[in-house]
Amino acid sequence: MFKNMKIKYRIYLSFLLMFIFIVNMGNTSIISLNNANRNLNNFVKRAYIPANAIKTCMVETNSAAQTISAMALTNNKSSYSDYDEKISKSVGIINDNIEVVKKYYKEDNQLVIEYETALNNLISIGDSIVSDIKAGNKSSASEQIVGTLTTTLNDVNDIAKKLSLNLEGFESALLADSTKRTNNNIGLSLGFMALSLAACILIALSLTKAINRPLLEIEKAATEMSEGNLNIKVDYKSKNEMGKLADAIRNSASSLLMYVKNIDIQMEAMANNDFTVKSDVEFVGDFENIKKSINKFIENMSHTISQITQASVEVSDGANQVSSASQTLSQGATEQASSIEELVATVNIVLEQIKQNAQNSVKADEQSILIDSEMEK
Repeated sequence: MFKNMKIKYRIYLSFLLMFIFIVNMGNTSIISLNNANRNLNNFVKRAYIPANAIKTCMVETNSAAQTISAMALTNNKSSYSDYDEKISKSVGIINDNIEVVKKYYKEDNQLVIEYETALNNLISIGDSIVSDIKAGNKSSASEQIVGTLTTTLNDVNDIAKKLSLNLEGFESALLADSTKRTNNNIGLSLGFMALSLAACILIALSLTKAINRPLLEIEKAATEMSEGNLNIKVDYKSKNEMGKLADAIRNSASSLLMYVKNIDIQMEAMANNDFTVKSDVEFVGDFENIKKSINKFIENMSHTISQITQASVEVSDGANQVSSASQTLSQGATEQASSIEELVATVNIVLEQIKQNAQNSVKADEQSILIDSEMEK
């Protein structure tokens, strides 16, 4: 299915898958951060807030006890209102924080109840001492401070320390659990990140291979065709763009090879003086003009050869006639030569006779001169 998918859709799908992996990776990171935040909130609510409230209660109880002691020692009654205000403020803070402890401290509710009871008892003792001080009964107030107030304050602090120790153990367990959860979330995030990265790499490699493999095969085929080798091999087949391109290369090479072989057959036939060969291959497109040109060339050459053959026949007939006339002329020339020879022989005889006559004439002249000479004597 993916092999026949169009390249653009395959690219879209690859990017979509990578986007999904990236989004899931982001979601995993967000979930991990939310878990870490939830663990932190759990730690704050179940450990930090009650521990801080207990510490605040301890500080304020000790501060209130010190204020009561200072109030008992002073002789300036006008400052009682200031002490009373400080004590009331500390009591208010203690009451607020004990409610916080009751709300968030979940480890030992009975111990929290004991702590609240001890604090209320301490506040009652403090109120009683303040009343004695305001009434001028400082000796009673001093006895209560040294006795019941100190004892109750120590009890309150002991219970607060127990609560703090319990919270410290709970804090350690909570921190360990939070650390474990955080590490698990980090491991899960890293694992999913690695998985997403590997998936993205595989998708990228698959996409690259799907595009690069047919391109390399087509490039090799095109290079061989450019070098004149039409016996190429392109194995890639698909219904997408690359498959259509591979089909086009195969068809082009096959058509060109068929055209070249057909032209080679025609040229070889003409080289063997066969000008009757015709192309039975269907040439398409711009190659159709090549077929027309070759057939027209063969037709013209055949016509020219026919004319040359006819002219050769006519020349041969003329040559035969010339040969016959030459033979007749030769026979006449032979007979004429024989007559000429007889004529020459006759002329030679005549010339010889003339020559003899000339000699005789010379002799006659000499005899005549001799006779004339003798006659003169």
